[in-house]
Amino acid sequence: MWQYVPMRKTIAVLGACALAASVLTATNAAAADPQATVYQAKTKSSMSLSTSAASFVQGKDPVKVVATVKSGGKKAKGKVTFYDGKKKLKTLTLKKGKATYKLPTNLKVGTHKIKAKFQPKSKKVKAVSKTKSVQVFSLSLQLDNTAYTVYQDNYVPIGYTARFSGEVTGTWLDFFVGGYRPNELTGDKMKEIADQAPGKDFLSSGVYWWTSRATDSKASTPGTYPVQASFTPLISAAVAVALADFTLTVQSNTLAVGAAIQPGNYRIAEGPDPGSCYWRITNSGGDHPISGGAADVITVAQSDQSLTFNGCGSGPAPA
Repeated sequence: MWQYVPMRKTIAVLGACALAASVLTATNAAAADPQATVYQAKTKSSMSLSTSAASFVQGKDPVKVVATVKSGGKKAKGKVTFYDGKKKLKTLTLKKGKATYKLPTNLKVGTHKIKAKFQPKSKKVKAVSKTKSVQVFSLSLQLDNTAYTVYQDNYVPIGYTARFSGEVTGTWLDFFVGGYRPNELTGDKMKEIADQAPGKDFLSSGVYWWTSRATDSKASTPGTYPVQASFTPLISAAVAVALADFTLTVQSNTLAVGAAIQPGNYRIAEGPDPGSCYWRITNSGGDHPISGGAADVITVAQSDQSLTFNGCGSGPAPA
């Protein structure tokens, strides 16, 4: 028996069946084909970037940069590439989620943007990067000479030039007999060059009057001593030191007439304090002190035995 069915209803039923068949076919195809692409959200990554210091001095111990990476709350696996701006520096494999890199000591003076970029081992993990700023300074100390001679109980001028490229909060120029040792005063020590107001591009040139006195056991007797001058500016995140080596020869300030000095007229240069230079002649009649120092001309006679001077800036020179 024939039965009438409305056309719209027939179309709706057929459409529903077709849709169900289509979904079933797609599902079966995905199950049958392991290569079929199924979208999944990538695991999020996070990175912390730390530095051992905010700055360092060119050529000195550099800054260490540490990248710590996590993916999905766990220690990440993969590699980290470090950049100086756009320049690639080094690629390291993460160990327990960390990569540590020591910056090159020859980085140019100035501010550097150090970037660490995480490259995950799995494609299901997101990449991430971080950037830190590191400041590189320049620091130098030059002396006029590498060898100086000083008479016992007298002075010798030592010229110096100290340069620093960064922000200065205080500076010291120290002299150490026998060599520089951090945080230890091992010899004659100069006071601060100057109390510097904070500023950039510090440059200081001057003269330090080294004195060798009998009370200074480090260089009180005649001989040759190794000495180091150290220039220390106080800078952010670091205390840097520039060193300069030289030798100091100490001579006796008592000159035997006829051997160390010939008879004649002499002058002696003042030291750093005018009026502090004194000398005396010893002969058969005893000591004959002469005050006034460089303002006087002294006559050394053939019959004199010795000439002694102290507080002066150099030995006797022909008048």
